[in-house]
Amino acid sequence: NAFRGLQGVTRIILGDASRTIQNGCFFQCINAVIDDLNCPSLTSLEGGAFNSTKVRKITSLGSVTSMPNNSSSTGGVFENCTELTEIAQEVLDKLTYIATAWRGCSNLRIDLILPNLTGTITHGFTMCPIQRILNLGKITNLFGDAILLWNTYPFGTEYTLMILPDTLTRIGRYAFAGNSNLQALVIKAV
Repeated sequence: NAFRGLQGVTRIILGDASRTIQNGCFFQCINAVIDDLNCPSLTSLEGGAFNSTKVRKITSLGSVTSMPNNSSSTGGVFENCTELTEIAQEVLDKLTYIATAWRGCSNLRIDLILPNLTGTITHGFTMCPIQRILNLGKITNLFGDAILLWNTYPFGTEYTLMILPDTLTRIGRYAFAGNSNLQALVIKAV
């Protein structure tokens, strides 16, 4: 929580040598702009690190493979980064776990390809205008049961195509709720 809530900060530039960004480091620095988050030496990125900052583009997160939440209410790593419009595919390719990483990134209109994702997807891209979901790696559970409680959807409500992997064993009862744009659903699991 090093810079938590500092509203006077208007620009953040992280050096190439940045290795760890701890829990809530820039949490709610709502006026802080990061034009391009490019941290090729990063090895650890903790929950809520950039929550509610103005990250616009993510080029490199080094060797980070997990986007955890935390127990101190700072939420997902990039939660509510409403100016985020681009994430390099190289970043998405490395991820195995995303928790609520990009929940509320309301301008993130991308095709989603997460080839190394495993386990359960809950609210990783809730309230994001994801366009198409093309690869969810080897997930086993597409969670959507908390919809009435949280009013959230795992991938927002705008995607037109979703391809689910053959490793999927469970689909939550509200996993696709609220999406009137879905035109094609491919379920590879038997």
